[in-house]
Amino acid sequence: MKRKTLIFILITVLSFSVLSACNKESDNGVKNPTNVLDPNTELVSSLTIPSPTSELAVVHGRLVDEETGKAPQNAVYLAENITDDKPDLPVYLSFSHVSSPRAEMDENGFFYFKDVPEGQYAILLFVPGGAPIFIDNGKTDDTMDYLWVNAVANETLDMGTIYVP
Repeated sequence: MKRKTLIFILITVLSFSVLSACNKESDNGVKNPTNVLDPNTELVSSLTIPSPTSELAVVHGRLVDEETGKAPQNAVYLAENITDDKPDLPVYLSFSHVSSPRAEMDENGFFYFKDVPEGQYAILLFVPGGAPIFIDNGKTDDTMDYLWVNAVANETLDMGTIYVP
C-alpha cells in the first residue's frame, strides 16, 4: 500500500513540474517575442506620397487607433465642408463613399489622399451599415470640433500622427 502511495505522489510531483515548466516565461520575460516591437524602432511608411498638381492637393499623415496603437481597419475618407464659405450657416458635410476622396493606407496607418480639390474637409472613418466616425481636433474644452483639413491646390499637407477612437 505504501508503494502505491509513493508512486502516486511521485507521478503527481512530476506532472506538476512538467506543467509549470511549460508555463514558464523565457529568460527575457517575453512570452511571444515575435509580436513585440522594439521601442527604439521607428515605423516608416511603405507608401510613396504623390506630388500635388496645379489644381489639386495631397494630404498625408498617420492614423493610429488610440486603444490598440495600430492602424484602424476602416476605410478613410474626406467629407467636404460645403458651408465653409458661409459663416452664418452651421457646418454641413458632404460625403459619398463613391466620389469623396479616399485614402490609400498601409499596415502601419500611414495614409495619403491624392487629387484632393481645394476646400475644407473633415476626416472620417467609414463604417459600412453604421454611422461614420468623424475625427475631432482632440480638444476637451469648448473648442472641440472636427479636425479640419484645409486642402490648397499645388500643396502637400502633412497632418502628422492622428489618434482615432
